[in-house]
Amino acid sequence: MFTVMAVVSVGLYLMLEGFPVFGIPGKGKLVKAEIMAPRLTEETVVVTDEEYLEYSRNIVSYLGTATREIEGEIGEPYVTIRYTDKKGNTYEVAANENVLFYNGETKRLKKPAMFVVIAEGLFFPELTQYVITQ
Repeated sequence: MFTVMAVVSVGLYLMLEGFPVFGIPGKGKLVKAEIMAPRLTEETVVVTDEEYLEYSRNIVSYLGTATREIEGEIGEPYVTIRYTDKKGNTYEVAANENVLFYNGETKRLKKPAMFVVIAEGLFFPELTQYVITQ
């Protein structure tokens, strides 16, 4: 009975919140994050401080996606975060208000605009007051 309830609970959670983004290295394994927001500025914010690396990684953990890839028009990313780990490997996560771009796939976000609003507010605070309209 417990197993059935656990499976149902996990299923409901994934249905409501979406599937998390896997593959970004954990705490202490990243050396740099480059954050780009082309609709705001051409500048790239480079983060090497451990605290802000963790912030940049945490906002990706809030992303939840639907199971299927999106077909048709998806638009361009509003925010891109490129991580570099201690071995020199890079990982790139990008999103616009509705779509996640990761590992060559495009998936619908379960919480539209959340990633973009948090990333722009955290790393480009002086520019966001004119863009956020919701």
